[in-house]
Amino acid sequence: MQPDAVALVVAYLRAQEHLTGVTVVTARPDDVAAGVPVLLVEPVGDPVTSRMPWARRARWHLGLQVWAPDGEAREIAHGALTALVAARDVRMPDGGRIVRADPAADPVDIPDRRAGNGVQRVVATFDVAVRP
Repeated sequence: MQPDAVALVVAYLRAQEHLTGVTVVTARPDDVAAGVPVLLVEPVGDPVTSRMPWARRARWHLGLQVWAPDGEAREIAHGALTALVAARDVRMPDGGRIVRADPAADPVDIPDRRAGNGVQRVVATFDVAVRP
């Protein structure tokens, strides 16, 4: 059985020292403005797995959204993506391994009217390969 890439990425990002003040979640909070900075990790589509029996790797396309005070969201997104790129062959304590992560594009500012004034949202996507 393949590990859940979202759970592995969330656990890895929560362990990063430079993200200690950031709330890492897998679902958008009802009131984003009350909990900023918030980093959301979510799957974009289903994982892709090989039909070959020896290829135990699964590739996921994940989305990353950051809500933070103006000017901080992009830094948090870059820090999270940099940490994930550095996570080559990282085995997690609860099982599963992040084989590699590749950002699909640079983070982009996307306005979010529901987040409130002074809160910036940055969105990025990345591909991650995991294995048991």
